Amino acid sequence: MPATLITVAGTWSPPDAGFQADLARAVTSDWDDIHAEVMGWNGPGFRWVPVPYPASFGPVSPPYPGAPAYVDSVAEGVRNTIAAINNTPGRFVLSGYSQGAEVVGRVCIELANGALQHRRSDCRGCITFGDPARQPEDNAYGGGEGWGISRLRIPPWIDRVTYAVPGDMYCTCPDGQVGDQMHAVYYALTHLGTGRIDGHPALVAEVLRLLRNPITGGIAAVDAIVRALQVREHSNYGPWVPHAVGKLLEMAA
Repeated sequence: MPATLITVAGTWSPPDAGFQADLARAVTSDWDDIHAEVMGWNGPGFRWVPVPYPASFGPVSPPYPGAPAYVDSVAEGVRNTIAAINNTPGRFVLSGYSQGAEVVGRVCIELANGALQHRRSDCRGCITFGDPARQPEDNAYGGGEGWGISRLRIPPWIDRVTYAVPGDMYCTCPDGQVGDQMHAVYYALTHLGTGRIDGHPALVAEVLRLLRNPITGGIAAVDAIVRALQVREHSNYGPWVPHAVGKLLEMAA
């Protein structure tokens, strides 16, 4: 039986869009003899299970009115991924991009010591792109230093490959004061729309205050804002998909 690739898309994306979907298409429907020859792969292809979930960010550019907050969207993504795993026999690999990568990270925790412990031996690893839950111990490619802005900690039991390019604040969060401030901003933003944190007006006011008088905010705060404005780097993972194909084949061998 071929292994299954279970994927989770990034913010505002449908399940079949994004770098994790490009990875899946490379080893399923679009697989051909050229790919097989280049990658040295002559085994069966993969089954692809894309996980549906809101992939929303609350009131931040919502795809529809009343979109769930990021944290609630992630929680639903975790529930749906757990269901997909329980409905999928045999070996599997997880892959996610952006918000979907954080979903994958939280599912890794469930595999380690939670609701999915009974499937732990079937999980052959995970591959993420622009991962807010990037771990310092992950096998990282792309040249971006640091770790995930969510500061989520995942037990180091699984083979985790992640792609992080310089300037992508979600997966290159530094230690120290800059990292602390970036995490605090991320925490506030991801809870917008939950009714549990009313941080949006205050956050905007604080950013404007720092921009008007950056010296009073300190160099760390200014650096955090500069990093926050570099989100365009969060979409520069296309060139790394072929490399991820090779890593996926190694995991499933």
